[in-house]
This record gives sequence, structure tokens and C-alpha cells, in this order.
Amino acid sequence: MRGMRWHRVAVAALGVLAGCHDDAQSFREGMALICAAETASGAAHASPAARARIVADWVKVHVHNHAALTVFEELGQLSGPDGADHIAAAASRAGLAACPLVAMMGAPP
Repeated sequence: MRGMRWHRVAVAALGVLAGCHDDAQSFREGMALICAAETASGAAHASPAARARIVADWVKVHVHNHAALTVFEELGQLSGPDGADHIAAAASRAGLAACPLVAMMGAPP
């Protein structure tokens, strides 16, 4: 069920995110924002059912790097652990030591 919620949120955000990119923000900066989105957006204090939507809304406003947005958008094609693994791998490629969003998605951080 958690994967389906991420799928719907990512697909809904796809159109909005596609037009909002600015490569002046590095991939690392964009991924750092995505990884911190649960806390920065306030989603950490929301009900579990609302968290994915809150994170997606926050990401579409704050992340402007095209490659990082693509990583986030791709969550719509993945479910459960695959989505968490996808974000963790992108965070690693960006040189981030950890990605708290992965824990929100139900996988080990």
C-alpha cells in the first residue's frame, strides 16, 4: 500500500515538476533537499497517510535540479523497497552519506 501511495503522489507531481528545473542547483544540492524533505516539509509530524503528499508538495517547490527531480519522479514507477533503494542509490551517487527520506519510505536508512 505504501508503494501505491508513492506511485500516485509521484505521478501527480510529474507534470508540475517537469516544468520546474534549474541546473544552477547541483544534483547533490537537489538530492540533499529530497533526502531532508520529510523533516523540512513538516511531514515528520503529519499522519502517515499525509506524509507522501506533503513531501511531494515540498519537493516541487524547493528542488530545481533536473536530474534530482527526475530521480524523485521515477518513484512513481517503483514500489516499496525498490523506491527506497532508488532514492538511496541516487543519494549515494550525489555523495551523501545518509538519506533520511529512505527511512520514511520503510527501508533501512
